[in-house]
Amino acid sequence: MFRMLWKKKVAIVLVILIVITLPVAITRPAQMLNKAVFTTIGIEKENDMYTITGEVIVNQFNEFGAKFIEITSGSGENINEAINKISQIRGRTMSLAHCSLIILGKGMEGEDISQLLTFFLHRTEISSNCSLLWTSAPMEELLTLSKEAADNRTNHLQQIADFNRKNQFGEPATLKQFFKDYFRLSKTSMIPIVSIHADAIYNPNTIAVFEDGKYTFSISDEEATFLAFLNRRASRKQISIEDVEVDGKTYRAVAEVQVNRHRIRTRLDNNVPTVRIRVRTRLKIMDMTPHTFVDLKSPDMPARQIATAFEKDLIAGLTKSLALIPENGTDFMQFTDRFWQMHRYTGDITDHLAFEFNVKARVVN
Repeated sequence: MFRMLWKKKVAIVLVILIVITLPVAITRPAQMLNKAVFTTIGIEKENDMYTITGEVIVNQFNEFGAKFIEITSGSGENINEAINKISQIRGRTMSLAHCSLIILGKGMEGEDISQLLTFFLHRTEISSNCSLLWTSAPMEELLTLSKEAADNRTNHLQQIADFNRKNQFGEPATLKQFFKDYFRLSKTSMIPIVSIHADAIYNPNTIAVFEDGKYTFSISDEEATFLAFLNRRASRKQISIEDVEVDGKTYRAVAEVQVNRHRIRTRLDNNVPTVRIRVRTRLKIMDMTPHTFVDLKSPDMPARQIATAFEKDLIAGLTKSLALIPENGTDFMQFTDRFWQMHRYTGDITDHLAFEFNVKARVVN
């Protein structure tokens, strides 16, 4: 008897709660209808005013219940004020919860971007793995092209950022990695560059280098290609090998890097910081020009000559690329940290750094 009354009592209480709360739930607008979600944020600065241009997902009622991607912008004396301006214009709360890409644009050259990025790093709703890009292109035009490219299912900015994280020289450019590098002894961080070419988004494989949070110089495509051999991302790439000498004739080979291993050691020679670089590479020949060697698997393929030419090219390329350190006074390879860890060396290495190379390549077909 008691159990029966208890069950009825519970049921009555549930019915009362439903009657009280249901009208409120029905008449209250859906939570997401009051929000707009940033997926990409671009930052520019002009006359001490920051402009935020964002790719925003807006939920709207229609016959398909679809979500719309729009490009919107707002300005303010700081990042928070610019985002609030967008919120006022749209009449919605702007959410950063799904922002996966931050692009730094015009006016940022002389700016300490660490101050700007700290705002996003301290926002709990945005991931510290949010990707970073650098551009000199007009932000609204860049994001508009990205939106059109996404609609046509071709490359867009997020795809480019994801590609760079897996393939480009250096560690993936994210909020977390930027500050991890920023607080090293070398105080250098790197961000990939994206641009516009022929009315399309272009990924030039160039990298912006920052010291103490400020832009210093850019690493070119050629330099980044050689420097990639000093990390794991050189494998599976195709490279051109110039001036392959065979029987008095000169050829050009195209090879795929199948395996690449490297080792970097440091030492002090009479208080001169010296870096010893060892590289071991396995190549597969994809093409030869002129096309004398029709069968690339032929035993007559000049494997040793190709390997020798590659070794020569790689040493020359690394020498030129690493010369950017003394030229710009910026230790983007973070050798300063290595010398402190191994030798407790506290001097400035950028103006008197020496290199030794030990490069060996093997051609397999």
